[in-house]
Amino acid sequence: MKNLLVILAIAIAVSGCKQRVKIINGELPEGMVSHASKFMGEYAGDLDGRPMHLTLAMEGNKVVLSSSADWLDQGCSSVTGDLKEVYVKNKKNEMILSKAVFYFDAGQCSAQVWGRELELKLKDKTPLALSVSIFARTESYWSCYGPRPYPYVEVADQSIDPSYVPGPGHPGYNPPHYPNPYDNCRNYLDTYVLSGRFSKIQ
Repeated sequence: MKNLLVILAIAIAVSGCKQRVKIINGELPEGMVSHASKFMGEYAGDLDGRPMHLTLAMEGNKVVLSSSADWLDQGCSSVTGDLKEVYVKNKKNEMILSKAVFYFDAGQCSAQVWGRELELKLKDKTPLALSVSIFARTESYWSCYGPRPYPYVEVADQSIDPSYVPGPGHPGYNPPHYPNPYDNCRNYLDTYVLSGRFSKIQ
């Protein structure tokens, strides 16, 4: 299996397009280790406005990601797992790692944060930088215009008797109106992602 991963890494290095490489047991193929080593170290930044430090380290061929504080909040007990996949591209006959995806467990905050992956985008510049994103949730809502999108009743003319809502047959009675609840309405989905940027400090 390791030889197969090495062959795959070499094939991607000489190709001209961006490729996704699935990782087994969190271990990088031999052909990628040297390219990933430059990103190992400590980074400072914030995730969704919360300051923290991140550390990328190699344990053999295995990439380990850790943080100085809980990824989500105190009490969540969220953790990152093994490296799941990486994205690579060929630039001037050199293999460039552009993204790494780790398994993620939101712990006690799984109901609020639905994502089960943590994504790192790798910025090969000076200083080296990372952007972090974790899918939080989607929310659905209706946006309507024109007639009200729900049944309603027009109450009696208040000049007749402000304390009395008359029934059928009374001159102040207006029958209920039931417009189609989907007339002039559209359903939208909002996606929320926790994100942050980090720069290498050592």
